[in-house]
Amino acid sequence: WPIMTGPGASIIDSALVLLLGLLLPVASQYCPGGFKRSNESIRIVIIHSDGPSFTSDIQSKLRSSGAFETVDSFNASSFTPELSFLQRYQAALVWLYNPFASPSGLGDVLADYWDWGGGVVTSFPVNSHGLLAGRFGNGSNGYTLIDENGTSETS
Repeated sequence: WPIMTGPGASIIDSALVLLLGLLLPVASQYCPGGFKRSNESIRIVIIHSDGPSFTSDIQSKLRSSGAFETVDSFNASSFTPELSFLQRYQAALVWLYNPFASPSGLGDVLADYWDWGGGVVTSFPVNSHGLLAGRFGNGSNGYTLIDENGTSETS
C-alpha cells in the first residue's frame, strides 16, 4: 500500500506518515508507562469523530503496514476517552470531521497522556481553528508544533 507525501497528499496519508515517523524511531526505547517497546509490537488507537467506514479504511491501511500489533479506534463524538484507556497504547492518531463530545476534555486527557509518555499525532483540521481545546489544544502550552493561526494559505 503506497503512502503519498508532499503536495496532493491526502489527510490520511499525511497522518500515517507522521504516525509512522513518531513511532518507528522510538521502537527500542522505554516508555514511562513501564513497558519495553523493543520486545513488543506497537499498539495504537485512532481517536476520531467520524463514521465507521472511514475509520475502518484507516485501520485496514495501518494494519497492512505490518508496523503495528494493534490498531483500535475510539469515537470521541459521544464520549471522551479516559487516561487509563489511552495508556494501553503507545500512540494516538487524532482527527475529526464532526465535533468532539468535549474538545476541552479531550485536550486535557491528551495532554495527560503525552505527559505520561504516549505519542500523539493530530491531523488537520484538529490542529487548527480551536477544534481541540483544553491543555493539548492550547498552542502556548507547548504540546503542538503547528500554530493554529498559521494554517491558512497566503499568496
